[in-house]
Amino acid sequence: ADEQEAVRLMRLLCKEGDSVASREAKATLMLWERQIKERTGERCGFPTCEASSLTVKMFRCKKCLQIAYCGVDHQRLHWKAHKNVCSPSEVAEAVAEVKKGKED
Repeated sequence: ADEQEAVRLMRLLCKEGDSVASREAKATLMLWERQIKERTGERCGFPTCEASSLTVKMFRCKKCLQIAYCGVDHQRLHWKAHKNVCSPSEVAEAVAEVKKGKED
């Protein structure tokens, strides 16, 4: 419960703009989320699926890179809900820029 509250508060701080505190909060939040995923495994983005990255290979949404699925079937089934929040992340945009640079 304390861990969830800390993450919630950190998310609020991240929304504070481009201040030093906000940037530090974002970096800390990313670290915490990575540590939680390493400890518990990343769960499939399909709401009723129990699959975890500890047991199966996960595949990320290619557009936003923010959500992972245990397979194409669950990604397709979840697309109607996910497309409303799916937008290229900073990571996805950076990857696209690198790929674009290699093609030029």
